[in-house]
Amino acid sequence: MKSTSLITAVTWFLSSSLMFSAVALHGAEPVPPEGFRSLFNGHDLSGWHGLNPHSVDKLEGEKRDASLKQMRDDFPNHWRVDSGELLNIGTGPYATTDAEYGDIELLIEYKTVPKADSGIYLRGLPQVQIWDINQPSLPSAPDRNPNRGSGGLFNNTLKTRGRDPLVVADKQFGEWNAFRIRQIGSRTWVWLNDKLVVDDAVMEDYQDRSQPIPAKGPIMLQTHGGEIRWRNLFVREIGADEGTKLLGETTPPEKKLPLPGDVFRVAGRTAFVIPAEKKSDGATPWVWYAPTLASYPAIEERWMFERFTKAGIAIAGIDVGESYGSPDGRKLFSALHRELTQKRGFSQRPIMLGRSRGGLMALGWAVENADKVGGFAGIYPVCNIASYPGVTQASGAFYLKPEQLAEKLTEHNPLDRLAPLAKAKVPLFAIHGDIDKVVPLEANSGEVRKRYESLGGEMQLIVPAGQGHNMWVGFFQCQELVDFVIANAK
Repeated sequence: MKSTSLITAVTWFLSSSLMFSAVALHGAEPVPPEGFRSLFNGHDLSGWHGLNPHSVDKLEGEKRDASLKQMRDDFPNHWRVDSGELLNIGTGPYATTDAEYGDIELLIEYKTVPKADSGIYLRGLPQVQIWDINQPSLPSAPDRNPNRGSGGLFNNTLKTRGRDPLVVADKQFGEWNAFRIRQIGSRTWVWLNDKLVVDDAVMEDYQDRSQPIPAKGPIMLQTHGGEIRWRNLFVREIGADEGTKLLGETTPPEKKLPLPGDVFRVAGRTAFVIPAEKKSDGATPWVWYAPTLASYPAIEERWMFERFTKAGIAIAGIDVGESYGSPDGRKLFSALHRELTQKRGFSQRPIMLGRSRGGLMALGWAVENADKVGGFAGIYPVCNIASYPGVTQASGAFYLKPEQLAEKLTEHNPLDRLAPLAKAKVPLFAIHGDIDKVVPLEANSGEVRKRYESLGGEMQLIVPAGQGHNMWVGFFQCQELVDFVIANAK
């Protein structure tokens, strides 16, 4: 951090600490720091309602509406204002903001009791965890480790970055704890009592880990099992320009990539290249990789990437945001293709490698640029947008409203546009679990192979038995996938 930034941070901390003390002593209406606004006025429950999303996520129609109404009506029976603090005794629906938020910086204080188990939902998703750190880890429940401290992204996949906090920063019972949370896109930072406990971790979508988290959603205060008090709840929305700047300043490239590489900008977006370990005599063979959970590969993919680079193959990617499968996303990759082939001496024919929704973009670009593709490899890829729930929900995976689907489906669906690839004799590969419920095997990789072979093309399909979606380690440690890429990267 630059010295001026450090001075600003210290000044903010000192001034806000004095302000917090005044609020606690007198119960006055909270005064937010400059640039922030209050989420809780210290007097009543205005701006909040009751909701437990897990109790309604499978309900529809009148049953869902009735449940939502009941939780709103029940909210004041479990939450109240006490001496300027928001109090809950551990029962009832979660306190949920009426407003929805995207990229934010959130300040919030809490004080709880022994055996606490609570948290803060961001964009309506769980959660920044709050524990009683005096409780031991449970051998029977390896996902629950209260003694590692609060602040981790508890609902992320086990052993992934940010799932457990970097340090224990909790104060003793009876003392107030202060969170500072920053979220930009799917990436999250958490400071607890001025200690960094989550450093630039991707927050996973608890409902569907193949998708990035929603662009917006409510802030929610979870409660169950014990009293918890909240005060000084302040939020500041982060604009696009500031978000881009913060991402560049706060996360060095070595923390973004599983192997050493170069992070740079193309068409206003962040791109990366992991170079090959040995130089090629001619143009550098490369793989374009389309991840779905973040702009950068997960650590589980190191095994696969190491084998590519040792074989003389570079890996590249670009942050397409929510544009998977859309023309905008494909244009971004075209810009990266021009950058690498015209300025960096890379081969004109990369291998298009895509995971889940990344497969939709990789195959979508391939069918439009069959003469520029060395091959396509999919890891449980979306190949048929008609089968993917995100399409009909218009959830960002494919920017179409329901009424536009019939007109646009064939135009953009890779499954219906395979002929140019078959004519160019581009080899295809996919690995896809047989019980994948997020991206069904038969409607995607299975249907692609059937149609592609009917067109005279060749496709290898590996189907691990008993495997669903996002079984990262098992899928990425797939020698057949590595062999396919090495054989076709030229």
